[in-house]
Amino acid sequence: MSNPSKREKKNILLVGKSGLYEREIEKVLAADEVSIKVAADENVAIEILKTQKFDILVAKASLLLQGAPKFIFLLKNDFPEVEVLCLASLAEYKEAELAIKEGAYESLTEPINPSQLKVLFLKTVEHQGLVHGIKAGGLVNEKKGILSRIEELKKLLAEIEHDRQQIKDLRGENEQLRWENGKLKEEIGTSKAELSAMTKKLQEAEEKYESVLKVVNEIEQAL
Repeated sequence: MSNPSKREKKNILLVGKSGLYEREIEKVLAADEVSIKVAADENVAIEILKTQKFDILVAKASLLLQGAPKFIFLLKNDFPEVEVLCLASLAEYKEAELAIKEGAYESLTEPINPSQLKVLFLKTVEHQGLVHGIKAGGLVNEKKGILSRIEELKKLLAEIEHDRQQIKDLRGENEQLRWENGKLKEEIGTSKAELSAMTKKLQEAEEKYESVLKVVNEIEQAL
């Protein structure tokens, strides 16, 4: 059965002059399951990082600040998962401070102090795990947020479709009312025409009645 408390093996890349401390670092961290590889310079380091996974990179502070763009910028932009430790002597503390400001996690004093190296290694591993945990949690929360938003959009689309159907039904009813209104206007027009004709006939009948009545009166007077 595997030991759940056993620390995951960490891969360390030593760049440039920091490679001189390969054996010393390997000895100090022997109990911590580490794999160490050395890159002659920053260009070699970049090529190695493109094909292999590393957890920690160690380089002189002066090397991290070299180049255009600076080596530290390339590391943080292209390999953000790698924690960078800058190696610097006490006389190079300003370079170490600048390297940290530019993105390195912490500085390691040269010559290497075994106790400091051990503490800094454990601190870096803990920090790396915390960062990865936060990122993973952030991705989970982001995914939940996206899924929640998708559900909201689905509900909104359903409401829009319902409203569209209602509008369609109202349009149908409106067209029916327009048709019925047209028919009613047509019937009213026909009724008006018939009423006008009947009125005219009535007037003609009244005129004939008046004429007949006049003749009748004249005959009566003659008698």
